[in-house]
Amino acid sequence: MIGTIFVAVQLDIANLINQKSFVMKKAYFLLALLFLCSFANSQVTLTAVVVKKFSDYQVGDSVKLYGFTKSRFDDSEEVLIKKGAEYKAVSASKFSINGTQMGFWDNLWFYNRSGEVLTKGWENDLRTDLLMDCREFIQNLQKNKLLFEDDYLQDYLSQLVHKICPTRLNKQKNSQLTVYVMKSRDPQSFSFDNGTIVISSALLAGANTEGDLVKILSKEITNVVLEHNLLNLKQQIWAQRTTNFWTGFAEVAATAAAISNSGNGSNNFTYGDAIAITLAANLISSGIMERIGANYTVDQLSKADFYSNLFLKTGYSKMEHKTPDEYTRIISDVISYTSWQNLYALNYSDAINLINRLENAGVATEDDYLLKAKIYRTLYNTDESNYEALRFVAKAKTIGLTKLVDLDKEEGLLYLRIGDKAKAKLAFEEYRTGLEDIQAKGGDNSSEIRWVKNIMFKNNL
Repeated sequence: MIGTIFVAVQLDIANLINQKSFVMKKAYFLLALLFLCSFANSQVTLTAVVVKKFSDYQVGDSVKLYGFTKSRFDDSEEVLIKKGAEYKAVSASKFSINGTQMGFWDNLWFYNRSGEVLTKGWENDLRTDLLMDCREFIQNLQKNKLLFEDDYLQDYLSQLVHKICPTRLNKQKNSQLTVYVMKSRDPQSFSFDNGTIVISSALLAGANTEGDLVKILSKEITNVVLEHNLLNLKQQIWAQRTTNFWTGFAEVAATAAAISNSGNGSNNFTYGDAIAITLAANLISSGIMERIGANYTVDQLSKADFYSNLFLKTGYSKMEHKTPDEYTRIISDVISYTSWQNLYALNYSDAINLINRLENAGVATEDDYLLKAKIYRTLYNTDESNYEALRFVAKAKTIGLTKLVDLDKEEGLLYLRIGDKAKAKLAFEEYRTGLEDIQAKGGDNSSEIRWVKNIMFKNNL
């Protein structure tokens, strides 16, 4: 039967790795291009040979197949051929098909979606709404600084997703796969009908190897190709989809951004960021998934898992791989960011594990060693732990990529703890000077300056 051919077809995916990767220079540029392009995609077809005579066709005739579907009467497999301007359903048992004509994702779409699209149309009203939702969602993330923006990382994600799926998606309007990283402590991913994939920073940081990331992306590509969002939306009451969601999103995200921008500039992540991320994550989980049809059924989740595993075995094995250290280097900023999220969420063990991963890959920065020192000081109070934390501070200062005044504060607190007031005084004086320099450049560190003056006074420094 023709349905069994799909698994065999998927084994021939060499074309997934031989085409030139699309390199995205700027995320917003690709987004604009994505919504401006609206020309029709080419029709995916298969060529088959007739093995049982029917109608005007003889055994041995070559026939073009336009779609695959199931019979309305007995659930048997049928294919769609074209007679004039119309499509006609014929039993699949009448054909023999060369199983190596299309790539992995084209085959997945052909055997699961082509029949319904040809017989029922592209359902542009639903797709247009999903397209607008995607545009508004990404624009709101950008506007409210909830996108993790890193051109180096974005370039890698763009190349990787287009190695996984180098061909255009089978949509009526031109669609390309695009990946965005959303600042969120929730380890989650979801996708839009037009091929936009959103991965949370926590989920990306938790992907220990490139293979782990390919599994995540392949799951979302499966959801896009099988059009799960569209199918789920057709089951919802359309009248309930109002613009109120986006109004609420803008208000919450704007508040989050205002809080996160109130930090003192002493390191790249503040307690305000933790609040912002929590607000954004709660909003995402409570609203967007249902709105875009991403609350997938058990069957849909099972299919996404099955086909992503199948691609890993057949497709990713033939792709050029990044080594674990190379991969860690590329996503290192996301790992560092997530470790600070974990610190403020009091997930100290997870934060340390992430920093250790960066250390092992040789890409830990002063921010990372500062965080490690903070955690050691918070969790332990022994001579060994205090001197180890001071070693982290010293290591951070030797890196010298950026000047972090928080390092002086951490050093002062540790020296106070071990009773070395002379060194504590020097560290706090450095900290106060650094804060005053930031203040002179327009930053607001008045409360922190008062704190360091008080701590020095109370300890006779």
